[in-house]
Amino acid sequence: MEEFFRYENQREPPSLSNQGSLRSGNKSDILECLKAPTGRSAKVKAATVVVLYMAAVVYMVRPTSAHTFRDYVSQHLVQFVESQVTPTVTRVDAVWVTYPENSRKTLTHQHRGLRPRTRIGDGITRIPKQDWKKTAWSAWQSIPGLTDTLLALTNHPQALSLQSQYIQTLERFVVLTYSKGCGLVKMNEARLRLFTSGKKSLDTLPPTQAALYQHIRRAIL
Repeated sequence: MEEFFRYENQREPPSLSNQGSLRSGNKSDILECLKAPTGRSAKVKAATVVVLYMAAVVYMVRPTSAHTFRDYVSQHLVQFVESQVTPTVTRVDAVWVTYPENSRKTLTHQHRGLRPRTRIGDGITRIPKQDWKKTAWSAWQSIPGLTDTLLALTNHPQALSLQSQYIQTLERFVVLTYSKGCGLVKMNEARLRLFTSGKKSLDTLPPTQAALYQHIRRAIL
């Protein structure tokens, strides 16, 4: 039984695909975990042009006091963009995402177009309440060494191995994102426990240790 759960049990790993279709996610979800500082880095003091990726900015700049999209733009978004102008920075470029024809993201755009959308209209539409995903952030906070592990691997990716403390810390983090009540550290042991206890089906199990290791290597190398 333990040997069985050391391996993926389907042709397409369910951690990556759903019935053969690649799973997608929201890159912006990681912003809540990163808690990006609002200050300006000393490294950009000599810059004369600031380029803002607005898809990230609208997630970073929260509508703390605005209730409509018009208020959000005037009270928060415009003020944030204007705050980037300094005695040295004389130009700010705001870049928005577009989906040109034959783009690699065309399929993603089509899928998103099928979902309910909020029409901004003339700006008086009220901002919907956001259901922010806190599972990963909650797991992050419960592992004191996770931030140090991520920083260490960013600077020294070659230090990652199946025998290193780094992989154990990351395994524990992923286990918690799948089941916050699971006390196990090893991915393969957690897969066995979650399945035999009836908490997860084969389709919803976390990835194997070997699969997670390869995912991390692709991300940092």
